[in-house]
Amino acid sequence: MLSEGKVNGSHKDISADPPGREKFVGKHAYFFIGDPIGSRYAEALARPGKNLTGFADFEAPIGGKWLELLKEVAPQTKRIGYVYHPAASPHREFLEVIRSTAPSFGLELTAIPVTSRAEIERDRAAFGGVGSDGGIVVAPHALTLGAADVITELATRHRLPGVYGDRIFSQRGGLLSFGINPPDQLRRAGGHVRRILDGEKSRVTCQFSCR
Repeated sequence: MLSEGKVNGSHKDISADPPGREKFVGKHAYFFIGDPIGSRYAEALARPGKNLTGFADFEAPIGGKWLELLKEVAPQTKRIGYVYHPAASPHREFLEVIRSTAPSFGLELTAIPVTSRAEIERDRAAFGGVGSDGGIVVAPHALTLGAADVITELATRHRLPGVYGDRIFSQRGGLLSFGINPPDQLRRAGGHVRRILDGEKSRVTCQFSCR
């Protein structure tokens, strides 16, 4: 049990094996969580419930922003390949936004679900199948981040302009990244924890990164 005056921090996705909320003893602050509700960290964004609060990475509408940026930097793009992990609830939400938004940008969507690095390496044809007038959007996940070198190499090989949800992809040769600023989120998380320890409750809600 955590003693009074301490806050436990977590960035683990527990959606696959969610504990009962009664098992969260003490005060908890989470960060780098894609979907706090789907991951069972929060009952609602405005009222996370009991002793849980913290920061989430993205809101689903960012999927539309990724498409907007892709069309700005590569206006010739007509087809879009969306690379995502099908078991990640935020990725499924991004997919729905991208699917509904793509027609307004004149884009045809091809979903590219991946569940392992080996699958990405094997399924090279999926990237080539996007077409010469295509581009890709890659959602951030431990899997896609770990395979950033493979993904950006495939995008370069097939001449696919890409928008990626984390800067590591642009550092590996990807065209453009648009996502959170991890150091800023950690700094803000520190202030969030400080307010909890000071007994403040009015602002202790689930917050989304804004940088």
